Amino acid sequence: ICENCKQFYDPPAELLRSLQIPEDAKFARGAGCDRCLNSGYKGRVALYELLHLSDAMRDKIIEGISTTQLKRMAIQEGMITLRRAGLQKVAQGVTTIDEVLSVTAPDER
Repeated sequence: ICENCKQFYDPPAELLRSLQIPEDAKFARGAGCDRCLNSGYKGRVALYELLHLSDAMRDKIIEGISTTQLKRMAIQEGMITLRRAGLQKVAQGVTTIDEVLSVTAPDER
């Protein structure tokens, strides 16, 4: 989010609940200005997910588990997905909900 035109706001509580974002976080978006070419964004932020392969996951891979099942298992074991990493950046006021939803896939549980 462009620091020059950053504005804080309160997103709908229903949206925050559906995305499991704490309602007490500070949410921001850029209004658009000359510095960000009226985009509301300036700079880049990396999102990443890292899979720590447990013995149980390794065994399931050998058994032929699907990628969907593996992702579910990884999430259950604590993996932070790209979507969740992005939503953490939202709660920190670094990026917007709209941006994270546009560049990440939903978490399947």
